[in-house]
Amino acid sequence: MKQLSALFTLFSLLAIDVSAQKQPDHVVILLLENHSYKELQDSTVAPYINSLLIDPNAALLTQSFALTHPSQPNYIMLFSGANQGIINDNLPTTFPFTAPNLGASLLQKGFTFTGYSETMPSVGYNGATSGSYARKHNPWVNWQGAGTNGIPSTMNQPLTAFPTDYTKLPTMSFVIPNLQNDMHSGTMAAGDTWLKNNLGKYIDWCKANNSLFILTADEDDKTQSNQVMTVIIGQDVNGGSYAQPITHYSVLRTLEDFYGLPYAGKSADSTDILGMWKTTLPIKLADVSAYNKAGKNIVEWMSATEVGAAYFEVQSSSNGNYFSTIAAIAAKGSNGKYSFTDNTTTASTTYYRLKMVDKTGSYTFSKIVTVVSAKGNALSVFPNPASGQLTVRLNATTAGAATLQIIDMLGRIAYQQKVTFTAGTNSISVLVTTLAKGNYTVAIKGQTVQQAQFIKQ
Repeated sequence: MKQLSALFTLFSLLAIDVSAQKQPDHVVILLLENHSYKELQDSTVAPYINSLLIDPNAALLTQSFALTHPSQPNYIMLFSGANQGIINDNLPTTFPFTAPNLGASLLQKGFTFTGYSETMPSVGYNGATSGSYARKHNPWVNWQGAGTNGIPSTMNQPLTAFPTDYTKLPTMSFVIPNLQNDMHSGTMAAGDTWLKNNLGKYIDWCKANNSLFILTADEDDKTQSNQVMTVIIGQDVNGGSYAQPITHYSVLRTLEDFYGLPYAGKSADSTDILGMWKTTLPIKLADVSAYNKAGKNIVEWMSATEVGAAYFEVQSSSNGNYFSTIAAIAAKGSNGKYSFTDNTTTASTTYYRLKMVDKTGSYTFSKIVTVVSAKGNALSVFPNPASGQLTVRLNATTAGAATLQIIDMLGRIAYQQKVTFTAGTNSISVLVTTLAKGNYTVAIKGQTVQQAQFIKQ
């Protein structure tokens, strides 16, 4: 029995280690339509796609399979780990959905997400079709505006909003061509040319800028056991062919593990895409947060794995773009809690991130956390993320009265109460157990408005 227990422990450690690949700065996922792996591979009418297959930074997954037919449930399963009861291409009769999904999980962890759909007529469009745009290929719209695990309409964008400055891309984005250019109603040649013209520059850029491009298909043409082509391209990818059997759930699981997201649906039962990464990092964070206490900013974090870890750099920025190192803290070598107090900041808003370095010199960055600590009144909230009791701390220069509000991502007031405060440090406890998971803003509205952000877990 002890041997069996030890075996499970060893397997657990190995599973954690291999899933901690280097976190990409940006990921762009493109879905094509209704063509099998064999149709696309070595096809003379898809020369650009086939040129990508031999790129030294491209991994071809030769045993990649879609999950079902027809199109719509495949998109939804890739995005949320389940079909959410959808088994056809018809407009869902009950939406928005509220189940966990990739986009909402990114937002709840402080990352960013946007879906870009070609020829969609307007931001947040919720109609079934418009010209060659088809809603059935846009899974995130099914969660648009939901109170739980919702996707804001501003993140449902036409393709014309896709930035030409790729540093301005969200953490993760999907690109959905219209029916003429995704190989659904148009030709393979047209889709191949469209890909080169619209995303070729990003593909070249991602190979030198710690980012990824993922090309896959929703389903095959019903002739090849639903085998589809999946290609992953990026700076941290070892080029070649890889025979690990994967599905759309495997892709979802890998994306979730990049950013430490909870597993949605059946991605929890899948495995990461392994073996193709140049860097497998030993440090994996469970949490990172920051808050203001007694006029000082405190950064706290907890690691999940530290095998081979060397140290953490605490980095700060006054604008969220240019970071400088303000401290280096040695790793403990095992799962640990850390805290650093920044005694030097004078900015009203300070951004923090961690640079996590292993013993080989490889490194990756945590998400960015923010502290608002304006001179005069200074507002902070902790713990962050919070699941039960949230403490709102206000350092006030004078006594007064105000309204405390908790505002969700859509600008709706989720909680409100009148508060009075004295000159000095004031602490207000708020029970947030009834709030849906997601990002929130705490606002103290009196003669001035003070704000701070927190995540409800």
